This record gives sequence, C-alpha cells and structure tokens, in this order.
Amino acid sequence: MKRMKMASSVLTLMLVFCIILSACGQKENKENGVDDSPKQTQDDGNAENTAENNTKAETVTIKSWDSSWKEKITPDLVDEFEQENSGIKLDVQYFPWNGMHDKYLVALKSNSGPDVINIAVDWTTPFAAMNKLVILDDFIKADNMDLSDFYAGPLETATYNGKICALPYRSETMGLFYNKSIFEEANLPDRAPETWEELIEFSQAATKDDIYGFGLVGNETNNLTARLFILVYSNNGKILSDDRKKCLLNEPEAIEAVQLYVDLYRKYKVVPKSVLENGGKANRNLFANEKVAMYLSGNYDIDPIYSDNPDILMGTAMVPEWKTRRTILAGWNVAITNTSEDKQASWKWIKFLASTEISPRYSATFPSRKSASKHEKYNDPELKPFLDALEYAYPLPQIGQMSQIKEIVYNHTLYALIGEKTVQEAMDEAVQKIDELLQ
Repeated sequence: MKRMKMASSVLTLMLVFCIILSACGQKENKENGVDDSPKQTQDDGNAENTAENNTKAETVTIKSWDSSWKEKITPDLVDEFEQENSGIKLDVQYFPWNGMHDKYLVALKSNSGPDVINIAVDWTTPFAAMNKLVILDDFIKADNMDLSDFYAGPLETATYNGKICALPYRSETMGLFYNKSIFEEANLPDRAPETWEELIEFSQAATKDDIYGFGLVGNETNNLTARLFILVYSNNGKILSDDRKKCLLNEPEAIEAVQLYVDLYRKYKVVPKSVLENGGKANRNLFANEKVAMYLSGNYDIDPIYSDNPDILMGTAMVPEWKTRRTILAGWNVAITNTSEDKQASWKWIKFLASTEISPRYSATFPSRKSASKHEKYNDPELKPFLDALEYAYPLPQIGQMSQIKEIVYNHTLYALIGEKTVQEAMDEAVQKIDELLQ
C-alpha cells in the first residue's frame, strides 16, 4: 500500500514537472517570436474570408500625377494596366499646364508628392538634381530593357549624372504651319518657305490689311524661349559653353538670331501688334481664324485648328533652315518620386506607359522609341514633317538652372521687343545674370 502511494506521488510530481517545463517552453518560444499555442480551426466560410482579406492586403495603390489633356486617354490605359497587374490599383490625378510645374515643385520639396509623375523634359534634370527622382538603372537592368530603342535626344533628357532617372515616352519638335489660301492670294508658291530669308519675304507678301505674315510669340516664357532658341541653334549659336559655366547668348551668332526675332516685329512689321500678349494658343487661334499666314508650333495644334475651322486650307513643313537646320527637342518623361512607397509597382506603371505598344497612344505627339514610330497613327502626311524634324532636334542644356535661365532670357528679350534696350544691351545683361547663376 505504501509502495502504491509512493508511486502515485512520484507520478504526480513528474506530471507537475512536465507541465512546468511545457509552460516555460511556450513562454520562451513566444519571447523568440514563435507562437506554438493551439490555433482554432476555421470553417470553410471563414477561410474564404481570410483569403479575400489577404488579397486586399496584398493590393497596392499607386498615386500618379498626369496632365489635364490626358483625361480622355489615361483612364483606358489604367484599366488595361490594372487588368494585367491585378495586385496594383492606380489613383490618377490630373493637372492643367498653368501652375503644374510649381505644384510639382512644392510637393517634391515637401516630400508630399505622388509615386509617379508625368514631367516635361526640361523639369527632369532640376528635379533629379534635388534628389527627388528614383534612379532607374537597376530596374532597367533587371528587366533587360533595350535603351538603344529610345532616340538619343529623349534619352539624354532623362539622364542625370550618367544615371537614368526617368523614361521618355513623348518626343516632339516644332514645325511651320502655313495657310495655303493666304499664300495664293499673295501670289506665293504653293509650298512653305525653305529658309528664314524666304520666310521674311513670304511674310511681307502675305501681310495686308488685318492679316499678318507671321505669328510671333511675345508672351509665355517657355513658348518664347523655345522659338528663340530654334533661331539661335539654326544660326550655329549656342546657349551655354560646353562646360556649362558660361552663357554664350551675347556671341555674334546668338545676337544675330535674337535680332531677327525682334526685327520680325519691329523692323519688318509682319507680326500682329498684339505680339506682347500672344502666346502659343493665341497664335494658334489667330492662324485658325486666318489672321496670320504662318506660325511655329507642334503637331498637337493640327486637330484644334481643324476643330475651330474645318474649311481651312493649310500645310505643314519643317522649320526653315538658316546656316543649318536645327530645332529644339521637347517632350515628356515619366518618373518615380523618391517618396514612392512601392517603387517596384511604380516601375511597372512607367514601363507600361513608355512601352512600344502604349506610348503612341499615351503621347499626344510622337513616341520616344524608334519601334513605336511605326505606329499607324503616324501615317498622316501632315504629321510627316514633324516626325522628320526629330532628326534635327536637340535638347536644351540639361542643367538644374535651365528654368531660371529661360526666365532671364525671356525678360531681356522683352526689353528688346518693346525697344527699351538694343538686342546687344539686352543679351549682355542677360548673360551677366546667367553667368552669376552658373557660378
């Protein structure tokens, strides 16, 4: 009997000891991040709910900022992208051109921007210089993206310090629009002027009563400087020295170019008197209303002109030659901001937009990829001069101060246009300010 009681006591002690060891083990596991406690088995309905919740948890939302003129284009692309990438949702906001740059700049500086931004090529380098854009080289390498399929000029605008910080998708340059009816009435040839000297002659012949030969931009910084720099480049002039440390806009070639720009208004008087109020859209309206015979713009003006005046007889051509044929490369890039919380998903979105298949649909002008230029939409004869002109298009100097440089040039060109200063005086002062900026 005593032996049985002793055996029972021993068994009881062993059981207590095992319970203590088990409790200690569970405590240790939980402290080490392991939970060995029994889990309640869920029924099939709860399992389905859990799977659904997991799917929702895995879905990421990418905020993308776009331009307001894409509001009829981007939604269809968003639907296609989301169908191909079920774990990614896109939240796209649209902004008008006026104020867009400042909106982007403030957001980037305060680290409150979106994941992806659609940016003009001239903004890419300044934003990259602020360390606000993600370097894309690793993504490009991982996906074996063929950079040689991009035109050299657009790719240059997306490169900062030898690193790719955006993907080009839209490239464009300007061409010459001319009114065939006005040309006929002025006994001009049924073709565009081939040189700037001819453009002056044609403009003088077409100027009569309330019709002027040429629509010149005297308002809006970007629009004025783009057209002015075309003249500078066409006369073999330069904006900056090769080392980007000195402005060359008071050198003879540049002075001659600025003088021609001013003379179209002040000397030849072939430009509307409202020139100081006229920007790009104003000149397009004057042309559509058949009040100017010629003006420079991009192919994006073709549809609005026909919309305003379906009966207009117009032609398009490359920008006239001077000492050479040069024009300014413009366009748009897509980039990932430094504050993006899911850079891989953002990369998938910008790669989609810049792809051979999608970029012709996303671009209001021309794509930045050689393979995409074969798209059927570019078979229109009126588009051909603009597409051909890309061969002669060069980007502006890719430096962080370019926006400020354009503002200085714009202000001082106005001094010459209104006759307050000579072209040489105006450009000398502009160069001095720009050189200080470059130090």
